[in-house]
Amino acid sequence: MKYLASLLLLLVLAGTLYAVWQPTRDTPVVAPSPQHTERASRASAHIQQQQYSEALAEIDAALVQAPDHAEYRFLQCLLRERLGQAEALARDCYARVAAQLARTEAECEADLNCVVADLMAQGPDAEARRQRLLALPTPTAELEARHFLLEGFSREGYLRTILP
Repeated sequence: MKYLASLLLLLVLAGTLYAVWQPTRDTPVVAPSPQHTERASRASAHIQQQQYSEALAEIDAALVQAPDHAEYRFLQCLLRERLGQAEALARDCYARVAAQLARTEAECEADLNCVVADLMAQGPDAEARRQRLLALPTPTAELEARHFLLEGFSREGYLRTILP
């Protein structure tokens, strides 16, 4: 289970690093910065050691350097909730991330992080988005990760899988 959580965290962070180098047409460009990517890497290392307060401090610092980075913001929401932030505040945080990741409905439905953020926010379209994402054709490895994450999705289960 620890290795699966590591894999899932890497998928979230891989989306983070990909977004740094390959922004979409409608997403603000985040200039590559060794400092903010280094901080995200350190946050990941802290997460592996279950040092969530330290990981949050690193992600908070990365967001100072890259304030429009949606994937960092998503990880910040997860860490804050894992550290005990009220669920209502956490849901609001996830809703902002989902809105930031998807300027259009079609963009969100094809983006695993957007769909998961919407599910964590318990958004009104979250379940429909989840079903549509699961129905999309995709490479086998990604399909397995999608199904593992999204079938029978629960907020608490996801949070405990990503941040055990």
